Amino acid sequence: MTQASEFQTKDSNWSLQEIMFLDVNINRFNSIAASSYIELSISINNKNDVLNIENQDNACFAWSINAAIFPAEGDPKNPSSYPHYDTLLDFQGIDFPVKLKDIKKFENMNNISVNVFGIQRL
Repeated sequence: MTQASEFQTKDSNWSLQEIMFLDVNINRFNSIAASSYIELSISINNKNDVLNIENQDNACFAWSINAAIFPAEGDPKNPSSYPHYDTLLDFQGIDFPVKLKDIKKFENMNNISVNVFGIQRL
């Protein structure tokens, strides 16, 4: 379109009369973020490789980081088995649920490295 604009402004006396076809795609973007407890699929749950903390406060990310650093004092799926995350970690300026784009900020503020893994079913 830039070339057409330049051509039109250089005294060509040509102008755009008609657009024969215009294809516009609009997509909804759902930002991926950690939230609250979500029940795992049976296949993942049966492997006992994933700790799924049963929280209801949209702080799944914070509880998961806490669980990785501090051993549980009881049932590892229960948030009360851990010290509260806001007494140990800096979440200043990070909203819950934590978005992927905010993880780097969290890492820098807390001198912690975080790896995020996902699973997609086809």
